[in-house]
Amino acid sequence: MKEAKFKDIRLIEEEIKAITDTAKEIFGNNVGLWIFGSRVNPNLKGVDIDIYIEIPDIAKSFTVRKPKIQE
Repeated sequence: MKEAKFKDIRLIEEEIKAITDTAKEIFGNNVGLWIFGSRVNPNLKGVDIDIYIEIPDIAKSFTVRKPKIQE
């Protein structure tokens, strides 16, 4: 995952690190994270954290199975 500058995000370093570390632990090091919504707009005062997670290797995590047809 690329390291980015977070100067305009209303999160403290520890929160950013916790989000990043957790995403890497669950989804792997190639996970992409984007914070959006009120936390990236200094003029807004929202309290939730909107996160978009992109998982490049997601297809490898799933097995496609054909449904069993009962006769």
